[in-house]
Amino acid sequence: MRGKSWTLVLLASAGVAMAQSAPDAPEATPDEPAGGTMLDNALGDVLGDHPLDRGWTVRLEPAYWYAAPRGDVTIRGSEGPVSFEGGTFGDESDVDLFDLDADDPTGALLSRAHIANGRWRFTLGGTYLTEDGSSGPTEAGRIGDAFFLPGDRVETDFTFWTIEASAAYAILHGPLPGERGDPDRLRYALELLGGARVESIDFDLNVTPGTESRPPELGLSASASDVFAQPIVGARLSLDLLREVTVEVGATVGYFGWTNTQTTTTWDVLAAISWRPVEHVGVEFGYRNLGLSAEGDESDLEFTGSAAGVFGGVVVEF
Repeated sequence: MRGKSWTLVLLASAGVAMAQSAPDAPEATPDEPAGGTMLDNALGDVLGDHPLDRGWTVRLEPAYWYAAPRGDVTIRGSEGPVSFEGGTFGDESDVDLFDLDADDPTGALLSRAHIANGRWRFTLGGTYLTEDGSSGPTEAGRIGDAFFLPGDRVETDFTFWTIEASAAYAILHGPLPGERGDPDRLRYALELLGGARVESIDFDLNVTPGTESRPPELGLSASASDVFAQPIVGARLSLDLLREVTVEVGATVGYFGWTNTQTTTTWDVLAAISWRPVEHVGVEFGYRNLGLSAEGDESDLEFTGSAAGVFGGVVVEF
């Protein structure tokens, strides 16, 4: 009995000595979260539950947009339906920019400015596009109070500009799993955004008459302009490749409806890639499709169409 007791004492003493001599467990580093299973840590990486280390930054993106306008324009005339040589021409008719030769690609302005801090990014952007066309009608018609016939010459001026402001929040962000802390690896940020967009349409049409007679109630010119606005929502995905290259794709949609006044729908799709060969300065190339559908009972102008094309510009970030 006494021998068994001594044996137990010796075994206990050996266990204490081994515990005291065992090396300490390594402490978790800031880039390696302590505790949790491998699955938990992997999900944490994917869901971006670590801080987004981004202080205050300003990014300016002025660009040249080579875009073509497309769509139908409707101008409500002041005169009711007009009869002429067996035909009736209503006071609300539409014309395609294609038929007016006012849909060719043209140089336009596209610019954005971003202010970011942490997960937040605030953006102010604008576009300006103007196009003119000269065409000869193949049949009689009217737009607004302007009447045209075969043999006439129709000159058109079309101007479209937008201003928008938005706030975005990064719901997902970070490097790929297992690559945290390495700036030369792929990093990503998925942002949800909301804001407002304002669009302006200005349309002028002038007819140079031929020799044919025309309805005395109608004239040779028509013009209309209007401003439309709506809230917008969307998403934006940014990918940083190495240190110098950034790929961005995003889309927004907007809608505003008000009984007996205006109903407007807008959309914007943008894809861009930027390269910064030197610190703080780079170049950017991409594609943008910006559209608007606006109509209303109290507006003399309605438009359904878009402007789309490629762009290129510079990037300045500080």
